[in-house]
Formats: sequence, structure tokens, C-alpha cells
Amino acid sequence: MKLAFCLALCLLAVAAPVAAQSGQASPSARNGAFGAIQIATDDEDRFMREWAVTTPGANLTQSTRTVANKPLFVHVIFYGCTANATGDCDVTGDIAFYGPDGKLENEQKGMAIWRGKAPGSPKNLYLGGPAVGFGTDDKGPFGAHRVVYKVTDNVAGITLVTEQTVTVSPAK
Repeated sequence: MKLAFCLALCLLAVAAPVAAQSGQASPSARNGAFGAIQIATDDEDRFMREWAVTTPGANLTQSTRTVANKPLFVHVIFYGCTANATGDCDVTGDIAFYGPDGKLENEQKGMAIWRGKAPGSPKNLYLGGPAVGFGTDDKGPFGAHRVVYKVTDNVAGITLVTEQTVTVSPAK
């Protein structure tokens, strides 16, 4: 796994409960062993190539900024899902995008992040699917957009809320 990236994610996972208690939004959240991290990238192909690298020192291209007509892709990385009696995890997600004016722009509910046999060690990080694209055309709206991703371990009955701000600017 990517050592530098893992260290950064571990720091996020440790900081998430503190941010949640203080009322601050955080791109990561944790409840017990179950955790989720929201990551945005403006280069999906590169992100997937980097995710496939298993040697130490690999990095993931992340970005919370883009321009008109160039989408960002939002991923969720999770760990520690609870398996049911047959060894399956059932993790789903609801994602919502809010415009600079605070109004809901788009949402998708009930997306399958992981359904099936529990992935390896609960301490490892797993890329959930699917990535969700987000962007604007030449007319905008431009500015800061909130991305709220609710990730639910349906077996354990735990829902985590991650949130980050992404910025869309006019194309040059």
C-alpha cells in the first residue's frame, strides 16, 4: 500500500472524531472500526493507475479544484466493515452536491460501495465503487461547492458522514 498516503489517511482517521465533535466538516469519519474517507481527483485515469501501485512511496493524485467542463471524480475509501453471518459486507453510500448558494444541485442515493465477501483485513483501506463525477459547464455556478457523502455499513447499522469543499472556476 502507499506508505505516505496511508500515513496521511491515518492522520485523517484520527482527526475525524475530533472534527466531528467540534462540529467541523471532515472528508473522513470513523465509528469504532468502521471508517470512510472521501477523496476527489481531477484525473480519474491517473488516480486509478496510482491506486493500483502497491509499492511503498506511491501517491494518489487528489484535487479539490477544477474548471468548467473538466469534472472532478469523488471516491470513497473505507475500512472495517462488519460482515454478516455468511461473511458478506454491505456498504452503501448517498452523495449530495450543494452549490455555492447552499442549494442542493444533485444527489445519488443507495449506491453500492461494497456488497459481497468482506475484503481482507479490516485495518486495510479499500476503494469503494463507483466514483461519482461532478462539474459545471461554461455557465457555472462557480465557486465553492459542498460534497456530502454518507457511507453506511448496513450490517452494523452505522452511517458515517464525510464532507469536503470543492471549487469550480471558469475555464480560461
